[in-house]
Amino acid sequence: MAKQKTEAEEVQIPLVQWIRRYYPGTIIIANPFSEIQIHGSENYRKTVLMKAQAMGWRKETPDIILLKNNGQYCGLALELKRTGSDPLRIPRGKTKPWVQESTSKEAERVRGQAIALAELYAQGYLATFATGLDAAKFAVEQYFKQETGGHLSFFAISDSDSGPFQKTYLVPHLTPISR
Repeated sequence: MAKQKTEAEEVQIPLVQWIRRYYPGTIIIANPFSEIQIHGSENYRKTVLMKAQAMGWRKETPDIILLKNNGQYCGLALELKRTGSDPLRIPRGKTKPWVQESTSKEAERVRGQAIALAELYAQGYLATFATGLDAAKFAVEQYFKQETGGHLSFFAISDSDSGPFQKTYLVPHLTPISR
């Protein structure tokens, strides 16, 4: 039985190779710790991630950040997801994305990523989830063409604090327009 590819093998590595080929000179910051968070022994993960956090890394850091101003945004931040997943899907009969209503560890992780994207967008980055390699390439192409050939929508995500000081974030989500 063939081993299933990781998110990095399926999306991130081919995307970086594609960016280097078609957009040479672009500075790419890749989050090397996203795979470590999911794979490896518990002790190894804890040791590596504690060191990374001490050096300023946050677990919500997007998978890819392009440091190249396009005249509209100061950079592009992408949180990559494997093909077929949708981090902001709204379940049938519901009005909020699943990450807002679920209490699972996965939902908590994705909620943190969504909040980081919202914060980066507020600071001048185009920041979005990209589900699969094609969606990631689409986001990069749109970014460099300074076009909105897609639909930039916003999802409201609240932090996990349900107290009186709960904060709501608007998470940008760039998707192609169906033709």
